[in-house]
Amino acid sequence: MADNCIFGDNPAGNREHLWAQWIHERHDFGPIRMQRGNKEEIIVPDPKITVKSVCAKCNNGWMNDLENANIPLLGSMMQDLSLRLEPDQQITVGRWVTKTAMVLDSTRPRADGVRFYTQEECAGMRSGLVIPARTRIWLGRMPSKHLHAGGTDFLYRRKEDGKPLVHSSINSFVVGHFVAQMMTQHTLDGFDDHTIPDLEPKPGDWENQLLQIWPVEREWIMWPPTVPFTNGGALGIGYLLDRFRIGDNVEKVEPLKP
Repeated sequence: MADNCIFGDNPAGNREHLWAQWIHERHDFGPIRMQRGNKEEIIVPDPKITVKSVCAKCNNGWMNDLENANIPLLGSMMQDLSLRLEPDQQITVGRWVTKTAMVLDSTRPRADGVRFYTQEECAGMRSGLVIPARTRIWLGRMPSKHLHAGGTDFLYRRKEDGKPLVHSSINSFVVGHFVAQMMTQHTLDGFDDHTIPDLEPKPGDWENQLLQIWPVEREWIMWPPTVPFTNGGALGIGYLLDRFRIGDNVEKVEPLKP
């Protein structure tokens, strides 16, 4: 955990819920599975997980305002109600996903102790709700209710010498029936963004299972997508959580070992 708030210079320590109280009020998710790094998975009786990487000013200020703005949107989707999302609403949901990804990122164990999202990116979220550059966000649907938050990092290396070019972070969330996935890419060592390819997904029915909300591409979208994720099988949610390719030039960044 950070000593200072990840969104500013105030001391951290205020207990921020990873999932806001209003989410738990709408559904009792019961005990959940939890794993940090390579540690053994445990069962947590209380799903109301809190973290201490934000300050009270952020938690009770702009973060609370962002939650309130999303209640009618996320609340409808998490309860499986069809919803038309205009561009401003797509941005509002995208900002919530970004904020949640940044908080989750602050809890993930890393060998070098350095968070993926930079201080400038987190400050931009606090001051102007700015979604970081080279970020894409998609929405999906589960036919049954679940609660999940998880992240994976990848390095894309140059073919000729294996030098790292891009550090990518993928964060995935399931809240009730609502599914979201966010990818942000950081180019390394001053390489030109325009020469770096995006991380490629594995084969799948992604066009029918996911709706892109950031960058905004359409004047409106209708949630849910035509094809839902299932608990298992060919359309299982597990494929979304592990949908990006690894190979000769792309590798997962292993989490810190216990």
